[in-house]
Order: sequence, then structure tokens, then C-alpha cells
Amino acid sequence: MRKRLFSISVALVALMVTPLAAWAFNVSPGNVSGGPGASITVPINISDVGGGLAVDAFDITINFDPDVLTFVEADKTGTLTSSFTSVAGNIIGPGTVKVAGILFGTPINISSPGVFVNIKFTVKATAYKNSALSLSDFKSDIAGASTDAATFRME
Repeated sequence: MRKRLFSISVALVALMVTPLAAWAFNVSPGNVSGGPGASITVPINISDVGGGLAVDAFDITINFDPDVLTFVEADKTGTLTSSFTSVAGNIIGPGTVKVAGILFGTPINISSPGVFVNIKFTVKATAYKNSALSLSDFKSDIAGASTDAATFRME
């Protein structure tokens, strides 16, 4: 009986110290299409947020084919991060952009799926092929997110 009580106590303590955001929420780009010279917007979607996710800072790396797409900007308009103080993107290498956001004030609580942030690109005039779109290097409040790749398709 004492051994069983001890095992139950250990299990309860383990549950209490497990972070509330331990579920595997997902942050992934959406599939998009466009023709040469077109302006496109890639939605970065968040889902599977469980009981809610408090966010006041994030950092994401976006990977794409630089022979197909040219990064323009990160855009928070109409997204879950629209109240953030700043959302910006910087090219850190060919086909690699780091997007970061910060909110000075009370964190937002994301409790349902939606568009987290939009990434704007221009399709190169010489583009003739599709491009994989992927996310990596999640930091700050979205560290530990799962992700799925997407595709930009030429029209």
C-alpha cells in the first residue's frame, strides 16, 4: 500500500511540474501559388494550441528557394500578432529569412487556430518552378512548435 501511494504521489508531482504548454502546437506556412512577377502572401498558421498559448515574443526562420521568390516583408496586419509592438523580417542568407516579433505589454492569449503572421514575397520574373516553404528555429514563446512544410506553386 505504501509503495502504491508513493507511486501515485510521484505521478501527481510529475503532472504538476509539467509545463501547461507541453502539448505540440503547430506553426506552419500555408500553400500558395502565383505567376512570374506576382506579389504573394504566405500565411504562417498556428494551430493545436490546446487551452491557450501566451505570446509576447517570437522568432522564426523561413526557408524558400531564392531562385523563385524574393522576400519583401513580414506583415502583422489582420493576424493574431496584429497588436504586437514590432514584427520584422531580415534576410540572413540566400533563401533564409528570420522573422521576429515583440509585444511590450500584456501577452496575447492564442486559444484558437489562425494566421499568426503573413510573409510577403515577389515571384521572380524568371521563375519557372515550385518552391518548398519551411519553418525552423522556433524561439521565445513558440519554441518547441511542430511544423509542416508547404509549397509555392507556379501558375
